[in-house]
Amino acid sequence: MKQFYSSQQMNVGGDWSEHSAKRIAFPESLSGRDRLREALNNLGFELL
Repeated sequence: MKQFYSSQQMNVGGDWSEHSAKRIAFPESLSGRDRLREALNNLGFELL
């Protein structure tokens, strides 16, 4: 993953699992993804 992060010019500390865990640790770290279902439902896409 370090090679991928570097090739994408991503400044990511730690390994993949650490980076991924930080991205889902708290609602604030989801950057709005926690409201995605609601937004899609409001647009008429009913998700189960």
